[in-house]
Amino acid sequence: MARRKTNPIEKVAAALVGGTPLDYLQRVDGTLVVIGPEGRKVVFTAAEVRKAVEKQKVEGIK
Repeated sequence: MARRKTNPIEKVAAALVGGTPLDYLQRVDGTLVVIGPEGRKVVFTAAEVRKAVEKQKVEGIK
């Protein structure tokens, strides 16, 4: 399988599921659907995604 370029939402998806996601999709309403490394589908709300993005921004500043 060819590796695609990493984008910021992929890093957020990885942080939310605790590993490299098999696949992910961010919907128009802000929800994030992620297939985790173990193959389970998890849906995160827009609020959960925003919180994870903010956490990564804070960790990046330090």
